[in-house]
Amino acid sequence: MPLIDVVNFNSDASCLSSRKWLRCLEGGRESLLVGVLSAYVRSRRKVNLGFIGATVKDIARYNPEAIEVVNEHPDVFEIVVRPFAHDNPLLRLPSGFRYNVEEGLETLRRSFARTGTFYLAPEIMVNGEQIRILHDLGITGIFLHKGRYDLSVSRHVPDDPFVLYGVFGTAMLCVPFSAKELESMYLRALHGSASAEQWAAAARAASEKRQVAIWRDGESALMHPLEPEHEAALLAAEERAGVERRFLSEIDRTSPPAADGTLRYFPLHSLKPWLDAMKLYWYVERVQRVEQAIETLPDDVKRLWLLTINSDILSSAEKRPPVVDVHEDVLRVAPDDVLWDGVIPLPESKQVILTRSERAGEGEDYLAYLELLISGRATIENICAEWRQRSEPHLKKALARVCD
Repeated sequence: MPLIDVVNFNSDASCLSSRKWLRCLEGGRESLLVGVLSAYVRSRRKVNLGFIGATVKDIARYNPEAIEVVNEHPDVFEIVVRPFAHDNPLLRLPSGFRYNVEEGLETLRRSFARTGTFYLAPEIMVNGEQIRILHDLGITGIFLHKGRYDLSVSRHVPDDPFVLYGVFGTAMLCVPFSAKELESMYLRALHGSASAEQWAAAARAASEKRQVAIWRDGESALMHPLEPEHEAALLAAEERAGVERRFLSEIDRTSPPAADGTLRYFPLHSLKPWLDAMKLYWYVERVQRVEQAIETLPDDVKRLWLLTINSDILSSAEKRPPVVDVHEDVLRVAPDDVLWDGVIPLPESKQVILTRSERAGEGEDYLAYLELLISGRATIENICAEWRQRSEPHLKKALARVCD
């Protein structure tokens, strides 16, 4: 049976600074990003790759060779539908949600030759009205992460694909991520605290009797030194172990009749991780004030608004920095390595701290530009001209996403 690897790739992740991300795009076909993608090609590992639309705009401007690599290997990469901005869907109004998804779809289809019809929601969350909107946009499948719920919810979620319903009885196939321990093993192998062979053995055992869908963050391979090498090794070990992989377009989409007690509606998440101390409640309120008029706003304003809704603006201010176990070889890497950016080594405990970036400050900057544009005190041409003269990494990303 196959392993179905579904990867979220979000260049705005709160532990990946804007400066570090842009450095990972330097070097054309020798860039760190192309190196990560090339590991899948060498090991012939099919992957369902979920680039956020804004991430694609960054790549198109600063490392178009990475897009070429993906398109050169349709036998390896299938693109999962994503929105333009990695937002928190539960904070979106229907019009804002639709606009974000439409912009993401357009960006992905313009950039990639093989784009599917499954939608990977940011934070793996949607509500019933959003399911209806996705259906209207031609989406045929969504995802749910079973491991993120307590037993009161997870016991009502099957391990295999099943049908959920949005408003007006809109049916949507849902693929559950139910192999949380396997996902944890992948991360351990990525960090070096487990071997590539351990990962391969676990992947083969988990997918021996049934198809298994796993979820993970693709940008994790760029978080600290040696991770690109570790990922290449575990993909190669997986190939040697004979683990079969499939695209989402290749899985059996027929779902059995729902068993008694199976969830009918998408289970909702708490917003506490993103608004724990309410540090950015004021920010959310101001962003939503713009969203209330999104359908009537000029395209330039709407594109700039997409910069302000990134969920990791909230995460960077509300969540603690992760502390992860690493192999001791990681701690021997020279301090000038690009991937040490934003990472604090803890040699005594064989760990590293992945610090949260200043994404909240960047988001406030984007919001100030947005409100300047809405007020008529500046035009988009003025703002883009200013960004072309500025050196701050987050404004270089804004330039690629709004002005090109």
